[in-house]
Amino acid sequence: MSEKPSPLDELNSTGLFAFTRLFADLPAPDLTSIHGTWHAAFVGPAWLRWLAPRGLSLLHFGGWWGKEISSDGTGFNYFQRSGEMQHAFPMQVMITASLIDSKPCLAVHYPPDAIFPWRFVVDELRHVDEGSLLGLTIVNKPGLRTFPTPFLLTHV
Repeated sequence: MSEKPSPLDELNSTGLFAFTRLFADLPAPDLTSIHGTWHAAFVGPAWLRWLAPRGLSLLHFGGWWGKEISSDGTGFNYFQRSGEMQHAFPMQVMITASLIDSKPCLAVHYPPDAIFPWRFVVDELRHVDEGSLLGLTIVNKPGLRTFPTPFLLTHV
């Protein structure tokens, strides 16, 4: 009997432009189901998995490790830097209509005074399975909403 592929394996064989269709078929989590620590992985084509961490380094997100989300809708991002875990970039998490397909999703928003470009960024989340969330990072500006960048969060 063969093992079922992990969500990471499946997502890494998914083309970049297929993620919005995949995301549309996934259920939205509620705040109580996502409380906790989530480890991030870049997903999609190999070139994107190579480029994403380098690009984030240019945008003050170098060493991004994942997210901590509280059931009250607050949270922050974890970073692995200089051999230690740090947290920064506070966030607010809420159920809202997706910028991708107008269906419910869990949306991560950064404060209006967050450093550029994060005040314009929304991470939308939906369940892949009980322990995994597919995230799409969207720059919430006209013309840029059509280029979401995928990532996977796995509950730790």
